[in-house]
Amino acid sequence: MILKKQKSKIRGDMMKRGFTLVELLMVVILLGMISLIAVPVVDKIIKENREKLYQTNVKMIEEGARSWASENVFLLPDEDGEFIELTICDLEKSGHLDVNIKNPKNDELFYKDSKVKIIKTKFGYEYQYNEDSGTKEAVCN
Repeated sequence: MILKKQKSKIRGDMMKRGFTLVELLMVVILLGMISLIAVPVVDKIIKENREKLYQTNVKMIEEGARSWASENVFLLPDEDGEFIELTICDLEKSGHLDVNIKNPKNDELFYKDSKVKIIKTKFGYEYQYNEDSGTKEAVCN
């Protein structure tokens, strides 16, 4: 009888000690495998959403140019293929664009001297933002 109590006491002590090294290693390995799968997927989603936000901001810049054009019709080109260029600074100063729009691709502001081209076409006007124009150092005066 005493022997049985000692065996059950030993088993109870073993159950209270916790996980074995093998069990802990298995958990670490499983977590590593999950992270190998999850991290690239999350990274891809973040990049896709940054691109969508960038496109939305470009559309907002082009809409600002469209709004500017509706108030300055007399400055727009008359012949097909002719164009005028505005800067982001011009649009901000005239109140057609929010100040300090951030570029989600690089977490910096869109360059103030970046150009928006308004081109006369057969069917009206086309608005194009040129992301390669502008410099980081430019400021609005």
